[in-house]
Amino acid sequence: MQLTETELAIVRVVIQRFVNLKEQTTRKSLVVKFRCPKTIDDMCRRSLLRGADLHSYVPTCLAFENSGDPAMLQVAKGAVAIVLHTLSNLFEVDAETRGHTCRRPERSRAQDIRQS
Repeated sequence: MQLTETELAIVRVVIQRFVNLKEQTTRKSLVVKFRCPKTIDDMCRRSLLRGADLHSYVPTCLAFENSGDPAMLQVAKGAVAIVLHTLSNLFEVDAETRGHTCRRPERSRAQDIRQS
């Protein structure tokens, strides 16, 4: 996805604030700085920004991917890896405490059909 110069600048501002300050970016601050509310709305429709509430935004994975900043992309990839690892661990712990197991079936219906 090719971003305009204004879109790229908006994405970078939102990402920098999110990564460095752990804060959302307000719509007002973006409109004051870039003077383009329609562009901000369009970026939300294209999933570059996500409305955290009615008046502020956070970056999406797509924003990190298209930011043109390899360091920020690595930060996002590292964060996704941490979340996936944590969710996997939580699932395993929860399955153990509830007595659930995740066994692979002996033979799947697809294997039966393939062998026929």
